Amino acid sequence: MAKILDLDTNYLKLNALIEIGRELSQESDPIRLLENYNQKARQIIGAQFSSVGILGEDGETVKHFMTSGLDAETDAKLEKNTADQCITGEMIKDLRSRIISNPTGDPKNLGFSDIYPPVYSLLGVPVHTRTAVYGWLCLVNKIGSDNFGKEDKLLLEMLASQMAPAYENAQLLIQANQKNAVLI
Repeated sequence: MAKILDLDTNYLKLNALIEIGRELSQESDPIRLLENYNQKARQIIGAQFSSVGILGEDGETVKHFMTSGLDAETDAKLEKNTADQCITGEMIKDLRSRIISNPTGDPKNLGFSDIYPPVYSLLGVPVHTRTAVYGWLCLVNKIGSDNFGKEDKLLLEMLASQMAPAYENAQLLIQANQKNAVLI
């Protein structure tokens, strides 16, 4: 019976991934695209909250930062201007995903300020293509478990590998439209 439940769960996750790819490949607004990927990743993998950060042109400041699963008051307090002082900066520098257990929940253990809500478990992946590093996608506090697993990591890496070129294409479309507007 447990194997049947696992197969059903995996089928639903795979189906959700396919649907996300279809749905978001049509999205031309980069902000909505990021928000949707962030929210869908949190829902599919099962996390209390998630965040996506996209770097600015300098590769250090955060141009876009959004969360899913946090109340508006907490979200407004989060520091959004740099990525290098915490675990997300490490992921971006070495382009490696992280599964981290933090039993005390103290966000400072991971380089976050104490403004952050407790972080007991974290799964983070860099968002990049072969030619550009855009930022990160993180899930926090696995629902129903003490930590994220290898399957969760593979799913999030797959989502990030879809998100990066989709974001890049949305940005290129905006640039092309701006150039066309100047020419007209």
